[in-house]
Amino acid sequence: MHVIDLLLRYMKCWEESLAMLRSPSVLAPFVVFAALELLVLMSLTFFFVPPISTVMVPVTAAVGGEKALHFPMHFILLPHTYHLLYLPLVVIVGFCLFGWAVSMMLDYYEHIGVAVPDGGRRRSPAFRSMLSLVVVGVVYVTVISVLQLLFGAIASKIGNIWASRLASLVGVAAIVCAQALLVYAPFHVVAHAENAVAAIVHSIRSGRRRFGVTVLILATVVIIHWPIDALLRHPDKVVLKFRPELVFFLLAAGIVVEMFTSYFLFASTTSLATGGRKEGV
Repeated sequence: MHVIDLLLRYMKCWEESLAMLRSPSVLAPFVVFAALELLVLMSLTFFFVPPISTVMVPVTAAVGGEKALHFPMHFILLPHTYHLLYLPLVVIVGFCLFGWAVSMMLDYYEHIGVAVPDGGRRRSPAFRSMLSLVVVGVVYVTVISVLQLLFGAIASKIGNIWASRLASLVGVAAIVCAQALLVYAPFHVVAHAENAVAAIVHSIRSGRRRFGVTVLILATVVIIHWPIDALLRHPDKVVLKFRPELVFFLLAAGIVVEMFTSYFLFASTTSLATGGRKEGV
């Protein structure tokens, strides 16, 4: 694809995402998920406060070990313990909410006169769609986690610091490319009432057709998150050089940022999949 065409499609994604906010309700699924994330984060941070201490003390010890129960190790391990609880949360709840968001975006396009696919999505049982979205979430998160572990292990075994950083960068690129092929799966589950396997297969095809612009969208998300993620990769330094509580605030800020970047990601991919306002009318 010509670079100019690629940039024009990318800019149109931003335009479509902002235009969709004229119907603010499309943000609701992302707000709900962010609220759940903050609830989990606060429960892990204040695990010792009654009445949640009855549940959260053993949970914190189970996911973070005995050290996670003591200050300041509690804050040093907080990104790790939060991540371990985030994974099942995003798989079981997050992808169902993302599917709800895609459905709302399709309704928005339909309302303004854009021809959108309706492969039985309104007639598809909600439970079947939710189950398919959860399976898609399992595959999506597993692929990303495996790539993170693989390239993380490679980078840690390389003695040269620049070669190690290069390996980490290659790992990020591999993850972005994998996401570009899988990110359309929720759209196919919702718009075409497909099961998880069919949705993943068709998502790979959709991602390949729109690979350049989808990678650019995902790279934007990575860049937006990079400053916070870079600090949270070394929570021990944050605790020692600043204040232990800063780790909590960085994680909370990441959740708020993720609310908007997730919206941008799914609004953009839905726009690309439907053709958007100008191409679809």
